[in-house]
Amino acid sequence: MRQGQPPSPPRAAVFFTTLLLAGIALSSVAPPGPVGAAIRHVLMFVGIALLFTAFADGRPVREVFRLRALSLWGVVKSICLGLASWGLIYMLGSLMILLVQRLGGKMYQPYPELQQLPFGVALVVAGLIPALCEEFAFRGYLQYGLEGLGPRAAVLLTGLLFGLMHFSVVRLVPLALLGMIFAAAVQRVGSILPSMIMHFVNNGTVLALSYGLGQAGSGSADTSGPSPSGMTLVLMTGVVITLGLAVWAMLKSFGPGDLARPAEGPVRAEEQQAGPRGGLGRWVPMILGLLPGLALYAWAGLQELHTVFGPK
Repeated sequence: MRQGQPPSPPRAAVFFTTLLLAGIALSSVAPPGPVGAAIRHVLMFVGIALLFTAFADGRPVREVFRLRALSLWGVVKSICLGLASWGLIYMLGSLMILLVQRLGGKMYQPYPELQQLPFGVALVVAGLIPALCEEFAFRGYLQYGLEGLGPRAAVLLTGLLFGLMHFSVVRLVPLALLGMIFAAAVQRVGSILPSMIMHFVNNGTVLALSYGLGQAGSGSADTSGPSPSGMTLVLMTGVVITLGLAVWAMLKSFGPGDLARPAEGPVRAEEQQAGPRGGLGRWVPMILGLLPGLALYAWAGLQELHTVFGPK
């Protein structure tokens, strides 16, 4: 086998754009509905990530995707952080929706067909499978490649690209923040499992609310009532800040001690260094690789804004 390649931000950018293009292509051939979405998730996020690892990087899968077991305490902490993160993102998403309402927009239910499935089926196809597959791609391959820019930049960019992948302007801020929380947990522990657990907890909570209360978490807040008062927005902002501080404190408690056993072999150099590397030469090729994906996002964002703020 040829010598493995080091983490490469330009390769990560091409990977992200490939994901978006594959998603559009698969949408036209995969079965419709949640089951088709689950099939697309496996083919896109897992299949393409493994292809890039095998043919572009030549690194062991276990190393690229940080497949390291957690201790029982690490699992419990991941569940708790997942719940706290859901609360933060739910409140932030609700705040964004209320701001849209004040501007004259109207939100929509993004996945109404989910409630037509039995809860157990929906939990698998819309909760577990997306959590595993999206983390495999984003906090696995993408974050690994972006670490060529330094760990902090990798966390921020991985979260931002995770938000962009959902093709929503209104939901971009909460989704990007959620992606950054997942990425920070993976980086601090040295395993992808915390983000998979946290992602599943988030998805499962949204689905439980959708089935139990008839509204799908942060994506479907009722905006048919009167516009919220300024005091309501201030109070919600205060709650968001409080939850954000709680999530930050919980994240700081994560570390390699949450692994079931110490990482085998030497720690990768990119996990030991905290500063950005490569200078402008690393950023320009990466940005060029992202341009097609950013153009797709801009097109989808304009369509969403037309739906939200267009004629009722």
